[in-house]
Amino acid sequence: MSATSTSQPPVVPKLSDLCLETIASSMEKYPPHCFSYLAESEWDEIIRKKHRNTAPGQIKAKAGGASCRISAPVVLSGGLDGRGRTIPAVADKILTEIEKENPHLSRSAISDELVWRDCVEYKFRSGGMSRPCVFRYPWPMLVEKLKSSGDALLHVLMPPPCGLDEEGCSETSIREQREDKMMRSIQFLGNSIMSIELLAQSSVGKAVKRFVKECKKFVATDGGKSIPRWMPDILSPRPNLHLLSPVQYLDKLLSGWKDVASSSGVQITSTACNKDSGGRDRAIFIPDHFSGRNTKRTTEAEHREDVAVAMTCRQWRHIFQALSNRETAKISRHGEKMRKLREDLNSNRQTKDWTCWNQVSQGHAGHYQHHAETVSARGNSE
Repeated sequence: MSATSTSQPPVVPKLSDLCLETIASSMEKYPPHCFSYLAESEWDEIIRKKHRNTAPGQIKAKAGGASCRISAPVVLSGGLDGRGRTIPAVADKILTEIEKENPHLSRSAISDELVWRDCVEYKFRSGGMSRPCVFRYPWPMLVEKLKSSGDALLHVLMPPPCGLDEEGCSETSIREQREDKMMRSIQFLGNSIMSIELLAQSSVGKAVKRFVKECKKFVATDGGKSIPRWMPDILSPRPNLHLLSPVQYLDKLLSGWKDVASSSGVQITSTACNKDSGGRDRAIFIPDHFSGRNTKRTTEAEHREDVAVAMTCRQWRHIFQALSNRETAKISRHGEKMRKLREDLNSNRQTKDWTCWNQVSQGHAGHYQHHAETVSARGNSE
Protein backbone atom coordinates (compact mmCIF):
# COMPACT_ATOMS: atom_id res chain seq x y z
CA MET A 1 0.00 0.00 0.00
CA SER A 2 1.45 3.36 -1.00
CA ALA A 3 2.07 6.24 1.38
CA THR A 4 -0.50 8.31 -0.45
CA SER A 5 -3.30 5.87 0.30
CA THR A 6 -2.47 5.83 4.04
CA SER A 7 -2.29 9.63 4.45
CA GLN A 8 -5.25 11.31 6.11
CA PRO A 9 -7.51 13.43 3.94
CA PRO A 10 -7.30 17.22 4.47
CA VAL A 11 -9.72 18.68 6.97
CA VAL A 12 -12.30 20.81 5.22
CA PRO A 13 -13.73 23.55 7.44
CA LYS A 14 -17.46 23.86 7.74
CA LEU A 15 -19.18 26.53 5.72
CA SER A 16 -20.72 27.98 8.91
CA ASP A 17 -17.26 28.35 10.47
CA LEU A 18 -15.98 30.14 7.37
CA CYS A 19 -18.94 32.52 7.46
CA LEU A 20 -18.39 33.33 11.14
CA GLU A 21 -14.67 33.83 10.50
CA THR A 22 -15.43 36.24 7.66
CA ILE A 23 -17.87 38.22 9.81
CA ALA A 24 -15.36 38.38 12.67
CA SER A 25 -12.55 39.62 10.42
CA SER A 26 -14.53 42.63 9.18
CA MET A 27 -17.44 43.09 11.59
CA GLU A 28 -16.80 46.85 11.72
CA LYS A 29 -17.92 47.16 8.10
CA TYR A 30 -21.41 45.71 8.62
CA PRO A 31 -24.38 47.87 9.63
CA PRO A 32 -25.67 47.05 13.14
CA HIS A 33 -29.01 45.71 11.93
CA CYS A 34 -27.27 42.95 9.95
CA PHE A 35 -26.44 41.14 13.21
CA SER A 36 -30.13 40.67 14.06
CA TYR A 37 -30.12 37.30 12.24
CA LEU A 38 -27.46 35.89 14.55
CA ALA A 39 -28.26 33.74 17.57
CA GLU A 40 -26.50 34.56 20.82
CA SER A 41 -24.32 31.44 20.49
CA GLU A 42 -23.20 32.52 17.00
CA TRP A 43 -22.46 36.02 18.27
CA ASP A 44 -20.37 34.53 21.09
CA GLU A 45 -18.35 32.52 18.57
CA ILE A 46 -17.75 35.64 16.46
CA ILE A 47 -16.49 37.50 19.53
CA ARG A 48 -14.20 34.61 20.45
CA LYS A 49 -12.72 34.55 16.93
CA LYS A 50 -12.31 38.33 16.89
CA HIS A 51 -10.62 38.28 20.28
CA ARG A 52 -8.32 35.42 19.26
CA ASN A 53 -7.38 36.98 15.91
CA THR A 54 -6.51 40.33 17.47
CA ALA A 55 -4.41 38.86 20.28
CA PRO A 56 -0.92 40.47 20.58
CA GLY A 57 0.75 37.07 20.13
CA GLN A 58 -0.71 36.65 16.64
CA ILE A 59 1.28 37.45 13.50
CA LYS A 60 -0.01 37.45 9.96
CA ALA A 61 1.66 35.16 7.44
CA LYS A 62 0.98 33.99 3.93
CA ALA A 63 0.97 30.34 2.96
CA GLY A 64 0.21 29.29 -0.61
CA GLY A 65 -1.23 32.68 -1.48
CA ALA A 66 -3.72 32.64 1.41
CA SER A 67 -3.22 34.71 4.52
CA CYS A 68 -3.45 33.04 7.90
CA ARG A 69 -2.61 33.82 11.50
CA ILE A 70 -0.13 31.87 13.55
CA SER A 71 0.85 32.20 17.17
CA ALA A 72 4.17 33.89 17.74
CA PRO A 73 6.48 32.08 20.19
CA VAL A 74 6.44 34.91 22.74
CA VAL A 75 4.90 35.31 26.18
CA LEU A 76 3.40 38.75 26.73
CA SER A 77 2.25 40.41 29.93
CA GLY A 78 0.75 43.69 31.04
CA GLY A 79 -1.65 45.67 28.92
CA LEU A 80 -5.41 45.74 29.39
CA ASP A 81 -5.85 42.05 30.19
CA GLY A 82 -2.43 41.09 31.53
CA ARG A 83 -1.51 39.46 28.19
CA GLY A 84 -0.11 42.46 26.37
CA ARG A 85 -3.30 43.67 24.69
CA THR A 86 -3.16 47.43 24.11
CA ILE A 87 -6.61 48.05 22.57
CA PRO A 88 -9.94 46.18 22.85
CA ALA A 89 -10.78 43.61 20.20
CA VAL A 90 -13.84 45.67 19.22
CA ALA A 91 -14.25 49.42 19.68
CA ASP A 92 -16.79 50.41 22.33
CA LYS A 93 -18.66 52.64 19.87
CA ILE A 94 -19.21 49.76 17.41
CA LEU A 95 -20.21 47.32 20.13
CA THR A 96 -22.63 49.83 21.66
CA GLU A 97 -24.36 50.39 18.32
CA ILE A 98 -24.65 46.64 17.67
CA GLU A 99 -26.09 45.85 21.10
CA LYS A 100 -28.45 48.84 20.97
CA GLU A 101 -29.83 47.66 17.62
CA ASN A 102 -29.95 43.99 18.74
CA PRO A 103 -30.97 43.72 22.42
CA HIS A 104 -30.70 39.94 22.43
CA LEU A 105 -26.92 40.27 21.89
CA SER A 106 -26.52 42.66 24.84
CA ARG A 107 -26.94 39.70 27.23
CA SER A 108 -23.79 37.96 26.01
CA ALA A 109 -21.45 37.06 28.86
CA ILE A 110 -18.66 36.30 26.36
CA SER A 111 -18.59 39.81 24.86
CA ASP A 112 -18.84 41.27 28.36
CA GLU A 113 -15.77 39.40 29.60
CA LEU A 114 -13.62 39.48 26.45
CA VAL A 115 -14.42 42.94 25.10
CA TRP A 116 -16.31 45.17 27.52
CA ARG A 117 -13.81 44.51 30.30
CA ASP A 118 -10.99 45.72 28.05
CA CYS A 119 -13.09 48.72 26.96
CA VAL A 120 -13.51 49.77 30.59
CA GLU A 121 -9.78 49.44 31.28
CA TYR A 122 -8.87 51.18 28.01
CA LYS A 123 -10.99 54.28 28.54
CA PHE A 124 -11.11 54.34 32.36
CA ARG A 125 -7.84 53.03 33.76
CA SER A 126 -7.84 51.39 37.20
CA GLY A 127 -6.62 53.86 39.77
CA GLY A 128 -7.21 56.79 37.42
CA MET A 129 -9.15 59.92 38.30
CA SER A 130 -12.00 58.98 35.94
CA ARG A 131 -12.61 55.61 37.63
CA PRO A 132 -13.43 55.62 41.35
CA CYS A 133 -12.58 52.52 43.37
CA VAL A 134 -16.26 51.57 43.68
CA PHE A 135 -16.19 50.78 39.93
CA ARG A 136 -13.21 48.45 40.15
CA TYR A 137 -15.35 45.35 39.45
CA PRO A 138 -18.99 44.66 38.66
CA TRP A 139 -20.87 44.40 41.94
CA PRO A 140 -21.56 40.62 41.87
CA MET A 141 -17.91 39.96 40.97
CA LEU A 142 -16.70 42.15 43.84
CA VAL A 143 -18.97 40.35 46.29
CA GLU A 144 -17.73 36.97 45.04
CA LYS A 145 -14.06 38.00 45.26
CA LEU A 146 -14.53 39.17 48.85
CA LYS A 147 -16.30 35.95 49.75
CA SER A 148 -13.58 33.84 48.07
CA SER A 149 -10.85 35.73 49.94
CA GLY A 150 -12.57 35.09 53.27
CA ASP A 151 -13.03 31.41 52.43
CA ALA A 152 -9.36 31.16 51.41
CA LEU A 153 -8.28 32.44 54.83
CA LEU A 154 -10.38 29.80 56.56
CA HIS A 155 -9.00 27.12 54.24
CA VAL A 156 -5.39 27.72 55.35
CA LEU A 157 -6.43 26.77 58.90
CA MET A 158 -7.88 23.40 57.86
CA PRO A 159 -5.53 20.42 58.30
CA PRO A 160 -4.67 18.60 55.06
CA PRO A 161 -5.78 14.98 54.74
CA CYS A 162 -3.09 12.61 56.05
CA GLY A 163 -0.50 15.39 56.05
CA LEU A 164 -0.65 15.67 52.29
CA ASP A 165 -2.69 17.84 49.97
CA GLU A 166 -4.64 16.72 46.93
CA GLU A 167 -1.50 16.66 44.79
CA GLY A 168 0.52 14.62 47.24
CA CYS A 169 2.83 17.46 48.28
CA SER A 170 4.85 17.49 51.48
CA GLU A 171 4.07 19.61 54.53
CA THR A 172 6.65 22.19 53.41
CA SER A 173 4.99 22.55 50.02
CA ILE A 174 1.59 22.81 51.66
CA ARG A 175 2.88 25.55 53.94
CA GLU A 176 4.27 27.51 50.98
CA GLN A 177 1.05 27.13 49.00
CA ARG A 178 -1.06 28.31 51.90
CA GLU A 179 1.32 31.16 52.64
CA ASP A 180 0.86 32.42 49.10
CA LYS A 181 -2.93 31.99 49.27
CA MET A 182 -3.13 33.76 52.62
CA MET A 183 -1.04 36.77 51.51
CA ARG A 184 -2.95 37.19 48.25
CA SER A 185 -6.24 37.14 50.15
CA ILE A 186 -5.02 39.61 52.77
CA GLN A 187 -3.68 42.05 50.18
CA PHE A 188 -6.93 41.94 48.21
CA LEU A 189 -8.98 42.56 51.35
CA GLY A 190 -6.69 45.40 52.40
CA ASN A 191 -6.97 47.14 49.03
CA SER A 192 -10.70 46.59 48.62
CA ILE A 193 -13.42 49.09 49.43
CA MET A 194 -15.99 48.13 52.03
CA SER A 195 -19.56 49.09 52.80
CA ILE A 196 -22.37 47.76 54.92
CA GLU A 197 -23.90 46.22 51.77
CA LEU A 198 -20.68 44.37 50.90
CA LEU A 199 -20.29 43.12 54.46
CA ALA A 200 -23.84 41.78 54.43
CA GLN A 201 -23.73 40.17 50.98
CA SER A 202 -20.24 38.61 51.15
CA SER A 203 -20.08 37.63 54.87
CA VAL A 204 -16.36 38.36 54.65
CA GLY A 205 -16.42 40.05 58.06
CA LYS A 206 -17.51 36.82 59.73
CA ALA A 207 -14.78 34.84 57.93
CA VAL A 208 -12.01 37.27 58.91
CA LYS A 209 -13.26 37.42 62.50
CA ARG A 210 -13.20 33.63 62.71
CA PHE A 211 -9.69 33.49 61.22
CA VAL A 212 -8.35 36.03 63.73
CA LYS A 213 -10.06 34.26 66.61
CA GLU A 214 -8.61 30.86 65.69
CA CYS A 215 -5.11 32.30 65.22
CA LYS A 216 -5.23 34.06 68.60
CA LYS A 217 -5.97 30.73 70.26
CA PHE A 218 -2.50 29.49 69.28
CA VAL A 219 -0.93 32.62 70.76
CA ALA A 220 -2.94 32.39 73.97
CA THR A 221 -2.07 28.71 74.46
CA ASP A 222 1.73 28.70 74.22
CA GLY A 223 2.79 31.82 72.33
CA GLY A 224 2.36 30.15 68.96
CA LYS A 225 4.61 27.15 69.54
CA SER A 226 1.76 24.72 68.85
CA ILE A 227 1.11 26.07 65.35
CA PRO A 228 1.19 23.05 62.96
CA ARG A 229 4.02 22.87 60.44
CA TRP A 230 1.61 22.90 57.48
CA MET A 231 0.15 26.26 58.53
CA PRO A 232 1.59 29.53 57.13
CA ASP A 233 3.47 31.96 59.34
CA ILE A 234 0.75 34.08 60.96
CA LEU A 235 2.83 35.84 63.63
CA SER A 236 5.88 37.32 61.88
CA PRO A 237 5.73 41.00 60.81
CA ARG A 238 5.61 41.63 57.06
CA PRO A 239 7.02 44.69 55.25
CA ASN A 240 4.05 44.78 52.87
CA LEU A 241 1.63 44.77 55.83
CA HIS A 242 2.95 47.92 57.51
CA LEU A 243 5.36 45.79 59.60
CA LEU A 244 2.44 43.93 61.15
CA SER A 245 1.85 40.22 61.30
CA PRO A 246 -1.06 38.81 59.27
CA VAL A 247 -3.13 38.42 62.44
CA GLN A 248 -2.47 42.00 63.58
CA TYR A 249 -3.18 43.39 60.13
CA LEU A 250 -6.47 41.54 59.80
CA ASP A 251 -7.41 42.56 63.33
CA LYS A 252 -7.02 46.22 62.42
CA LEU A 253 -8.75 45.66 59.10
CA LEU A 254 -11.68 44.13 60.95
CA SER A 255 -11.75 47.12 63.27
CA GLY A 256 -11.97 49.44 60.26
CA TRP A 257 -14.85 47.42 58.85
CA LYS A 258 -16.62 47.73 62.19
CA ASP A 259 -16.25 51.50 61.95
CA VAL A 260 -17.86 51.36 58.50
CA ALA A 261 -20.79 49.39 59.89
CA SER A 262 -21.04 51.71 62.90
CA SER A 263 -21.16 54.78 60.66
CA SER A 264 -24.11 53.15 58.86
CA GLY A 265 -26.10 52.85 62.07
CA VAL A 266 -25.15 49.29 63.11
CA GLN A 267 -24.44 48.82 66.82
CA ILE A 268 -20.89 47.49 67.25
CA THR A 269 -19.19 46.48 70.49
CA SER A 270 -16.04 48.52 71.15
CA THR A 271 -12.65 46.86 70.73
CA ALA A 272 -9.12 47.79 71.67
CA CYS A 273 -7.43 46.52 68.52
CA ASN A 274 -6.30 49.98 67.41
CA LYS A 275 -3.45 50.03 69.94
CA ASP A 276 0.07 48.78 69.37
CA SER A 277 2.20 46.95 71.89
CA GLY A 278 2.99 50.28 73.61
CA GLY A 279 -0.67 51.17 74.01
CA ARG A 280 -0.43 53.97 71.44
CA ASP A 281 -2.84 54.66 68.63
CA ARG A 282 -1.66 52.98 65.44
CA ALA A 283 -4.12 53.65 62.62
CA ILE A 284 -3.00 52.18 59.30
CA PHE A 285 -6.19 52.91 57.38
CA ILE A 286 -7.26 56.46 56.66
CA PRO A 287 -10.99 57.22 57.20
CA ASP A 288 -11.86 57.23 53.48
CA HIS A 289 -9.84 54.08 52.68
CA PHE A 290 -12.81 51.71 52.83
CA SER A 291 -15.26 54.03 51.09
CA GLY A 292 -12.93 54.47 48.11
CA ARG A 293 -13.71 58.18 47.99
CA ASN A 294 -11.16 60.63 46.60
CA THR A 295 -11.65 63.51 49.02
CA LYS A 296 -9.84 66.00 46.76
CA ARG A 297 -11.99 65.41 43.67
CA THR A 298 -15.25 63.86 44.86
CA THR A 299 -17.78 65.36 47.25
CA GLU A 300 -19.66 63.25 49.76
CA ALA A 301 -22.87 63.57 47.73
CA GLU A 302 -21.10 62.50 44.51
CA HIS A 303 -19.57 59.51 46.31
CA ARG A 304 -22.95 58.35 47.62
CA GLU A 305 -24.29 58.59 44.08
CA ASP A 306 -21.31 56.58 42.76
CA VAL A 307 -21.93 53.81 45.30
CA ALA A 308 -25.64 53.66 44.45
CA VAL A 309 -24.84 53.40 40.73
CA ALA A 310 -22.05 50.83 41.29
CA MET A 311 -24.46 48.52 43.10
CA THR A 312 -26.59 48.35 39.93
CA CYS A 313 -23.64 47.43 37.68
CA ARG A 314 -24.00 43.69 37.14
CA GLN A 315 -21.61 43.46 34.16
CA TRP A 316 -18.64 45.28 32.66
CA ARG A 317 -20.86 46.90 30.02
CA HIS A 318 -22.87 48.45 32.83
CA ILE A 319 -19.69 49.84 34.39
CA PHE A 320 -18.64 51.32 31.05
CA GLN A 321 -22.02 53.01 30.61
CA ALA A 322 -22.04 54.28 34.19
CA LEU A 323 -18.53 55.73 33.91
CA SER A 324 -19.37 57.33 30.55
CA ASN A 325 -22.47 58.96 32.04
CA ARG A 326 -20.43 60.07 35.06
CA GLU A 327 -17.78 61.65 32.86
CA THR A 328 -20.40 63.45 30.75
CA ALA A 329 -22.12 64.80 33.86
CA LYS A 330 -18.80 65.93 35.33
CA ILE A 331 -17.87 67.76 32.12
CA SER A 332 -21.32 69.38 32.08
CA ARG A 333 -20.99 70.53 35.70
CA HIS A 334 -17.50 71.87 35.02
CA GLY A 335 -18.81 73.77 31.99
CA GLU A 336 -21.62 75.29 34.04
CA LYS A 337 -19.16 76.27 36.74
CA MET A 338 -16.81 77.97 34.26
CA ARG A 339 -19.78 79.70 32.58
CA LYS A 340 -20.93 81.08 35.93
CA LEU A 341 -17.41 82.27 36.72
CA ARG A 342 -17.26 84.12 33.42
CA GLU A 343 -20.67 85.67 34.00
CA ASP A 344 -19.67 86.78 37.50
CA LEU A 345 -16.41 88.16 36.14
CA ASN A 346 -18.22 90.14 33.44
CA SER A 347 -20.78 91.37 35.95
CA ASN A 348 -18.05 92.50 38.35
CA ARG A 349 -16.18 94.15 35.50
CA GLN A 350 -19.28 96.07 34.38
CA THR A 351 -20.01 97.14 37.96
CA LYS A 352 -16.42 98.27 38.38
CA ASP A 353 -16.48 100.18 35.07
CA TRP A 354 -19.74 101.88 36.06
CA THR A 355 -18.31 102.82 39.45
CA CYS A 356 -15.15 104.24 37.87
CA TRP A 357 -17.18 106.17 35.29
CA ASN A 358 -19.45 107.51 38.01
CA GLN A 359 -16.45 108.61 40.07
CA VAL A 360 -14.87 110.30 37.06
CA SER A 361 -18.16 111.98 36.19
CA GLN A 362 -18.54 113.28 39.70
CA GLY A 363 -14.95 114.52 39.62
CA HIS A 364 -15.52 116.35 36.36
CA ALA A 365 -18.76 117.87 37.67
CA GLY A 366 -16.98 119.11 40.78
CA HIS A 367 -14.21 120.57 38.66
CA TYR A 368 -16.66 122.41 36.40
CA GLN A 369 -18.59 123.71 39.40
CA HIS A 370 -15.39 125.00 41.02
CA HIS A 371 -14.35 126.66 37.75
CA ALA A 372 -17.77 128.33 37.43
CA GLU A 373 -17.56 129.57 40.98
CA THR A 374 -14.08 130.99 40.36
CA VAL A 375 -15.19 132.81 37.20
CA SER A 376 -18.24 134.17 38.95
CA ALA A 377 -16.13 135.42 41.87
CA ARG A 378 -13.74 137.21 39.49
CA GLY A 379 -16.69 138.88 37.72
CA ASN A 380 -18.10 140.13 40.97
CA SER A 381 -14.74 141.52 42.09
CA GLU A 382 -14.32 143.42 38.86
